[in-house]
Amino acid sequence: MRSSRRDLLRRAAECFLRDGVPDEAVDCYVAAGDHLRAAELLRDLGRPLDAARQYQQLRQWRAAADCLYAAGHVREAVDSWVAAGDVLLAAWELVLSAAPRRPPAAARDRARQLAASVTERSAGVRQRRRLVLSLCEPDSTAARRATAVVLTEAPAWIADLPQGDWAELERWAVRAATFIERPDLAAGVFAASYRAGGAGVLPRWRQWTVSALGDATGVPER
Repeated sequence: MRSSRRDLLRRAAECFLRDGVPDEAVDCYVAAGDHLRAAELLRDLGRPLDAARQYQQLRQWRAAADCLYAAGHVREAVDSWVAAGDVLLAAWELVLSAAPRRPPAAARDRARQLAASVTERSAGVRQRRRLVLSLCEPDSTAARRATAVVLTEAPAWIADLPQGDWAELERWAVRAATFIERPDLAAGVFAASYRAGGAGVLPRWRQWTVSALGDATGVPER
């Protein structure tokens, strides 16, 4: 039985991989229409933008968004997250991707619209949505103040949320605190997670403290 062109191209790709020529293998997988294998290989080769293009061919928007974000194409990643249904994440990354500490008006407006369109009302989503909207305040001072208010309340939310929800909220809250340059509020979030008995909190807290403050003074040992 004669092999199809696709099979021949796939075999050629495998030969190129065995011979240590992965770029040629990628070309063969693309020509064979095997976009998933091409995307995975491109991602492993450290070519996230090219990998994203292959995931887009497959309409695998979440994977495409992650690769676009890794490649620094945040605005395009936002569009892919929206296509994947990750609207709140799209709004979050859009508002945090802006120039130092202050998103431009267009980014704020779109992030606000995206966040406002989120209809899920679980406790964790509501609080993450509040963080996005607070960062979208039109005045920088007002945004910092509003975000600080939300973060001050974060320890109370974390204590009341299921572990899966508060672990995500912890990540978002720490990023927001870092964005508005309030390490004290980030430390308060970690302390709340610690009191709630979250798995793996101490290593995260210690790593953040060393990175942000220079040492881990004040972080519990166990």
